[in-house]
Amino acid sequence: MSSITERVERGAALLDEKRPGWWRDTDLATLDIRSPCGCILGQLGTQLGDEGRLSRFATGLDAVCLDGPEARDYGFDWGVEISDDAWEAEAERLVGGECAALTAAWRDLIISRRTAAEVTSC
Repeated sequence: MSSITERVERGAALLDEKRPGWWRDTDLATLDIRSPCGCILGQLGTQLGDEGRLSRFATGLDAVCLDGPEARDYGFDWGVEISDDAWEAEAERLVGGECAALTAAWRDLIISRRTAAEVTSC
């Protein structure tokens, strides 16, 4: 699997193609890859009018023409492989760590784009 940064950049390029300007409308205060409402695609699903909590992520997937497993390759979902014998706490640590890193990478990318847009508009 690609690095987190590569996955997020791939996801951003896809969003640029399918939903130009997406980064302007993303709420950084609620951005959280673990949340079906607060993740990038969950927020997109909300913007498209989907009010169902779990279906917001699915609506966002549909908007960018992806299925669930593909979402990992684009940084929209965590992709940690967890063995069947992993302790629950270890699985939580692995997933939580990747989700935090993905959320931070998306936040950094969005802030960078917003900053660049402010500089060019002055």
